[in-house]
Amino acid sequence: SGTASDGLVFVIAAGTPPIVPSGSVVNGASFGGQPPSPGSIGSLFGSFLASGTASATALPLPTTLLGVNVSINNIWAPLFFVSPGQINFQIPWEMVGQSQAVIVVTGNGLSSNSTTIALSPASPAIFTTNGSGTGQGAILIANTNYFAAPAGSIPGQNARPAQRGTDYVTVYCNGLGAVAGTAISGVASAGQTVTTPTVTIGGVAATVTFSGLAPGFVGLYQI
Repeated sequence: SGTASDGLVFVIAAGTPPIVPSGSVVNGASFGGQPPSPGSIGSLFGSFLASGTASATALPLPTTLLGVNVSINNIWAPLFFVSPGQINFQIPWEMVGQSQAVIVVTGNGLSSNSTTIALSPASPAIFTTNGSGTGQGAILIANTNYFAAPAGSIPGQNARPAQRGTDYVTVYCNGLGAVAGTAISGVASAGQTVTTPTVTIGGVAATVTFSGLAPGFVGLYQI
């Protein structure tokens, strides 16, 4: 049994296998349905995925939480979070160069149906402060703890507008694709992206001084 976010208590019957619907794997930043890319953070939605809720508490990320595993082309994916209806995980770097993958969730001692997803070399999305993929982006004034946002607009956080012509900003992203060097699944890896993304601000092209993995994090990119 477990507790849902609205306070309802539910029970997973013994012997109930996880259910992974077609189209249930989305970009973990935008929650859009574009094909995810290797190394990126994905979210999977389904039913009976776990017997409760658990989050990873240390790095490297585990491949098992509450007895739940996610297999992607027979490789266990590193897990950020599991719950009865949602799993957040990293698409393994081993998927680089592949165009599709078969996903199976194992939990409650049983395996789900298999579902096939398409993979893309890149699936860019910007993380947002509300975690829903919309609204204020997770964009900081570079080398500060200030969000590039109206002052007082983010409860409990420092924020101020970015200054035109003087400020640099750091944009936290998902799905920017392969990086130079060796990136290890589930491990806080480093490396610049093989392809430099195009960035516009208000429709005007911006100069990208760095694009790569954010230090100390798994699957998180910064521009």
